[in-house]
Amino acid sequence: FLPADFEPVGETVEEETGRAGTTILYDEYGIAHVTGETRDDVAFGAGWVTARDRALLLDLGRGPARAAVADVPGIDAFSLVTSGQQFVPSEAAEQLVTDQVELIREVYGDEGDEIIADIQAYADGINAYWEANGIENDPVGVNDAIAVTAFIGSIFGAGGGSEADNAEFLSTLTNALGEEQGRQAWEDAMLFDDPEAPTTIEERFEYGPLTGGDVVGSVVIDEGSVVSLDPRASADDTTEAEAAWVYPAAGAPPDRQASNWLLVDPAQSENDTTLAVMGPQLGYYYPEIVQQIHLSGPGIEAQGAAVPGLSMYILIGRTQDYAWSLTTASQDVRDVFAEVLCNPDGSPPSLDSTHYEFDGECLPFEIFDAGTLDGDPIVYPTSVHGPVIGWATSEGRPVALTRQRSTFGRDGLNLGALKDMTEGDATTTEEFWEVANQFGFTFNWAYANRSEIGYFASGRLPERAEGLDRRLPTLGTGEYEWQGFLDQDEHPHAAGHPSD
Repeated sequence: FLPADFEPVGETVEEETGRAGTTILYDEYGIAHVTGETRDDVAFGAGWVTARDRALLLDLGRGPARAAVADVPGIDAFSLVTSGQQFVPSEAAEQLVTDQVELIREVYGDEGDEIIADIQAYADGINAYWEANGIENDPVGVNDAIAVTAFIGSIFGAGGGSEADNAEFLSTLTNALGEEQGRQAWEDAMLFDDPEAPTTIEERFEYGPLTGGDVVGSVVIDEGSVVSLDPRASADDTTEAEAAWVYPAAGAPPDRQASNWLLVDPAQSENDTTLAVMGPQLGYYYPEIVQQIHLSGPGIEAQGAAVPGLSMYILIGRTQDYAWSLTTASQDVRDVFAEVLCNPDGSPPSLDSTHYEFDGECLPFEIFDAGTLDGDPIVYPTSVHGPVIGWATSEGRPVALTRQRSTFGRDGLNLGALKDMTEGDATTTEEFWEVANQFGFTFNWAYANRSEIGYFASGRLPERAEGLDRRLPTLGTGEYEWQGFLDQDEHPHAAGHPSD
């Protein structure tokens, strides 16, 4: 382990940027220490470092990040990067990113203006490095950082969305074992509310699979009826290489989890200090998908791991007063809706029908042109809930399956939490909870200052209508829409060490 005391380790080499207010020192381990006279100088230096040390990731990730923003069904945005695929967003897909710039300003006010200014200065640093070194690239802008935020959330910060798989599995078990035994086997396999599961904190926070009352708004999926959507024009010609980044859209979304952390408060430690062992497991890549960096400037003294593309803020690290880390929580921020198909002329619907029932009307699916993937057009239908991921029958009735994500269109808002953590705004556990609650992506946050430890489970968790089993698809006709989102105090959180 390297010391994290804001000092370069061993001999240093200065990186010349040509900007008077920015100083970059690289230590013996290749870690950049960025000092700026102004906020813009710090962000500029972070951008310069990203262009110098993670140019390949920038080049490979800018397009696929837009695929993450758009929730393109059946395409694993992260695997597009690792396999070097080229996704070119359409104007409509890029607009999904642009709309978030104004949303950041609207939600955060003056702080939102500061976030946008930080991003622009960061982008200026990337562009300046390219210009200084004769590298021809399309200039980076504010949209790129927002898109990368969605990219990170789609890899590590989303859960749920497997309801169609769950429902078909239930039908398979009940068909094979009978209604009662099949249901019991399914309940055991779902692993919800397992009394033997290890827990991080003592207090229980209720967010169970059943939303109250009889389950009347959740649907079953007939065994063997699911057909996943493939948004590619050449969907019938999937090669072995393409199989690395294409997945069944109606199945479980790709996820990655392996991180860990351990916190000990002063009362339990040998020398009456807080202890933290933080192990964020992000896989092994070269170049690594994060970068170590130290940022120092007006109101900023922080170091740790940052994400290339938005490393003007620290993702996991420490300030002078506290340290923090994240692990994937996989909480339920995505739901599959079963859209009941219909025909405007009142004739019996089929899986080929292009309309669906919502609020008493027979509405057409909108067609979204997301762009091209290696020149192949990416086009798919969407409903009021989100992209169509497939089709199926439910008790013989044809339905389209769509997936709704609570953070869709709001990815950039997560930058508020990273900004506040980087600036040292979480000196107490109470302040930490408030900051972490700004993070709509679902993560387990670990926190330690010099006198206490804390925990918070972030995520924009929907409050669902009564009459649902959230492990199953929700009837999409309008009676069972989300009712809101959990307040901060309703999220699992704690301070101090468990009593036992």
